[in-house]
Amino acid sequence: MGRQLQKQVRAHLRDLQKHGYDIGKTVTVKARHAALRKAAVEFGWAGVYAKLLLLSNYTKTRQPELADVYQEDVLYTKPVSTEM
Repeated sequence: MGRQLQKQVRAHLRDLQKHGYDIGKTVTVKARHAALRKAAVEFGWAGVYAKLLLLSNYTKTRQPELADVYQEDVLYTKPVSTEM
């Protein structure tokens, strides 16, 4: 992956983390979803969906277990983002 893509991925992750989003082992699904709702206030559901999709696709081959968590959250945001 190019450096530009890596910078973009890190920037999207920081955008979500500033609202409390984390995928650590001690973080519950409920806490992740609450953080995504906070991020949606700033970025909109479509923006959050796009950020999570990029993170999921980027980590798919390098860290599949993280990609699975991101993919779960993508599925959580998808129905909401398509309603808007």
